[in-house]
Amino acid sequence: MRYEQGFEDGRNQERSIRAAGQLGRGIGALVVSGVVLASSFALLALVAAPFLIVGLMVLAPFKFLGPILSPAHLAGIGIVAFLAYAALYWVKGVSVGLHQPGRGGWWLLPFLGCVSEACLLPGWLLRSVVVHSFPSAAPSWGWGLGAGFSLLVYSRYRFTTHSAPKPVYWAYVRGYRLGERLGSSA
Repeated sequence: MRYEQGFEDGRNQERSIRAAGQLGRGIGALVVSGVVLASSFALLALVAAPFLIVGLMVLAPFKFLGPILSPAHLAGIGIVAFLAYAALYWVKGVSVGLHQPGRGGWWLLPFLGCVSEACLLPGWLLRSVVVHSFPSAAPSWGWGLGAGFSLLVYSRYRFTTHSAPKPVYWAYVRGYRLGERLGSSA
């Protein structure tokens, strides 16, 4: 009787250990998925921040839309942010259209505008968040993270290649055609 009880206890303990391992792997996978999702949302928020700030600045004086967090105000901010995003790709199109061999360096002006709006501003915002959130950290951490994030955003936009996302391709093509016309007349 004692042997059978020990055998059953051992088998139950093995099942318990296996179940705990499976539960641990499941919780680990859930935590990793949550961290990845939160990180991607934070990255998207930082990349979109300049455009959302433009939308907020443009629509802040319009009190007839109601409070800032009303649906009408938020929809307006989203529309203005999208138009600012399209304007960025229009300027990118002008820059790429001007960036042809033998046309001089005029393409650098719109290129620098794109880089400062889409890359340097989010990098500076991240630096500010780091410096203000962790005042005991060395300032070089804030600048390093800001510069790294700016490079990451720059690699995402590819300002010197002939490409644009589908929602704003129309703006890019119009800017590209204008850049080609300006470049051929110079």
